[in-house]
Amino acid sequence: MTKNSTKLFDHYFNTLIAEGFHRTKALQLFTASQLALLIAAAVQFFNEAYYQGGSLVVVLLIIGVGFMVLNKTKPKAAIALLLFSHTCLATVLMWMYGGIRDEVLFVYPLILIFAALLGSTKIMSFLFAFISLAIFANGLVNHYDFYLNSVQQISLQSAALVNLLLLVIFVGSYFAIESIKELITKLITENDAVERSKNEIQKLLHQDALTGLPNRMVAEEKLSLLVAQARSENSKTALLFVDLDDFKNINNTLGHQMGDKFLKILSTRIAGTVAEFGSTYRLGGDEFIILLEKVNSTEQVKQLSEKIATVVSQPLIINDHHLSTCCSIGITICPDNTQDFDTALKYADIALHQAKSAGRNQICLIDEQMIAKTEAEFTILEELRKALLDKSFKVHFQPKYDLRNNRIIGAEALLRWWHPTMGQITPNQFIRELTAG
Repeated sequence: MTKNSTKLFDHYFNTLIAEGFHRTKALQLFTASQLALLIAAAVQFFNEAYYQGGSLVVVLLIIGVGFMVLNKTKPKAAIALLLFSHTCLATVLMWMYGGIRDEVLFVYPLILIFAALLGSTKIMSFLFAFISLAIFANGLVNHYDFYLNSVQQISLQSAALVNLLLLVIFVGSYFAIESIKELITKLITENDAVERSKNEIQKLLHQDALTGLPNRMVAEEKLSLLVAQARSENSKTALLFVDLDDFKNINNTLGHQMGDKFLKILSTRIAGTVAEFGSTYRLGGDEFIILLEKVNSTEQVKQLSEKIATVVSQPLIINDHHLSTCCSIGITICPDNTQDFDTALKYADIALHQAKSAGRNQICLIDEQMIAKTEAEFTILEELRKALLDKSFKVHFQPKYDLRNNRIIGAEALLRWWHPTMGQITPNQFIRELTAG
């Protein structure tokens, strides 16, 4: 049984206890045992054994009153009283009559079974020790002739008593087994539900809900495996960052429901095209990641990228709407550019940005110049924010001079930035970043 199954079993067992499992089963055992005592007392009275019959009636009343009082507020105490009382009664009868050969010994297994099911390990252990000591003591006193039990003859009365005890054991065991079956059925049902939920959670964690494609998490795991494989086989892996250029117009014009249908069909096309030489993943929105396996050259990567772009640009007909789009693709080569997924995705994003800047439906492979330029622009932007806060910008006024009148007619304001480590930064380096910010 797995850990989850064990936890489920404990959960349901505790639930059944909370819902009155102890009280219900104890009441069933109480009813069966009281009925058995009543029949046994009637048999004794019928055989004119009034003392024994009366004793059984007294025991029946004591157990009945004590159990009914305790079962309302303390069901576990009622169970303990019931089990211990019958153990004592069986022990007394054993000593009075046939000893360890007496028919009443049949009741001991039933007591231990119900102690295990309804009581606790402490109660069961105590009763087992008590019964063992009583049987051992009875055998001991008979062996040394301190006390001798009567040797009973097999009679119809003995047979009836044995059958009566067996009937009580059967009824008690039947109730217990039915409860266990019900418990196991619930356990199996809940375990199946947990497995289904677990599979759904795994699917949500690793699969895009709309397209059914694996997501970024799976792409990251896959790239790690491909990079390790590429190092051992002296091959390369390419990460393609694909972004649809005109998808926003479809959403804005025809609505998101139509856009979702378009994405599902297009993702199937892309995945089918890539299946021979790689795998497709949805990053989010209209962005996809494609991992190309065992590529030999950048030229091969570009050819495969062009094939993907061609497939994307093929028109689709959805609900009588003729839809088409194109895509821009940024490419990173692993392990040449990097071996890390986040860095590879960042480089592919830089290349994608360069492809979009060059116009739609373009393919761009990352290089050192793009990386250096992007890092420089990021550094300038970060320092620009600090400069604005520190008021590091200075305004210089350049006079405008009218040569005809030989006089100053105005001035041109010039913004200048002097950085403590980078020196003077010209306006054409920071004006674009300032405007973008």
